[in-house]
Amino acid sequence: MKVVLINPPAPHIETLSVIGMKVPPLGLASLASMLEQNGHEVKIIDAPAMELSTPQIKEILNKEQPEMIGVTATTPTVYDALEIAESAKEVCPDSFTVLGGPHASSEGTFLLCV
Repeated sequence: MKVVLINPPAPHIETLSVIGMKVPPLGLASLASMLEQNGHEVKIIDAPAMELSTPQIKEILNKEQPEMIGVTATTPTVYDALEIAESAKEVCPDSFTVLGGPHASSEGTFLLCV
């Protein structure tokens, strides 16, 4: 299965926009490792580190056409993550799209799978 995992852009988060601190998405890296060990093809899009916007992510997804798209969400980035999940469905309507991460985990009923 072709999988793309996304850390959404979050230009409003101070550690990213003001301080310039970019923290690798370790949760996505762990998921990618497990998926690859089980024979899946995985790519990670770390939008903050790559300085990607939502339209740029849509272009990548349109080109890749993954079967599954995972978007991580912390509480401060949940609306950014939802925007990416919605955008992903626009360009990859047949992909299984999952919103996960700390926010979704803490709000068990918030998990979005479409």
